[in-house]
Amino acid sequence: MLKKVLTNLTFWVLTAITAGALLGHFFPEQGVAMEFLGKGFINIVKIFISPIIFLTISLGISGMNDLKKVGRVGGKAIIYFEVVTTLALIIGVAVAYVIQPGAGIVTAHGPSKDVATYAQKAGDFSWWQFFRDNLTVQVLLASIATGIMLSHIRARERVIKVLTQLSRYVFKALHF
Repeated sequence: MLKKVLTNLTFWVLTAITAGALLGHFFPEQGVAMEFLGKGFINIVKIFISPIIFLTISLGISGMNDLKKVGRVGGKAIIYFEVVTTLALIIGVAVAYVIQPGAGIVTAHGPSKDVATYAQKAGDFSWWQFFRDNLTVQVLLASIATGIMLSHIRARERVIKVLTQLSRYVFKALHF
């Protein structure tokens, strides 16, 4: 049981988050000095996001014989994503309201920008700009198209075999 916990990646990520929060609370100067570790970890995780999305979605769609089933599963996934995201936002807002992180901190940059600046930016929102600037959405759309294409080509088994092997390597590297 203990070996299973100690080899679980989620356990180590949550342990690191807790250790970082405690370090920042009790020894803030040391926490700031170690900022490079947190940024390095985030940058490493960012490297894996696009390949994991592409391989998982492409292989998942190509592995389903019925594209109508893909649509139903996709619809359920979107609903699940929206519900879980909403719950996470509610929890985050509630925790921020109770703990009030950053309250009383005065920075050298003065007060933060007012709400009108952010409202102006929201009014300038463009879907085209969003899709152009968001690599994750581009990868998601490409992986959906690839999965659909793979489900219709003759040589799909060879391509799926290569992508499956590549997926194993990506997940093994992420685990390291």
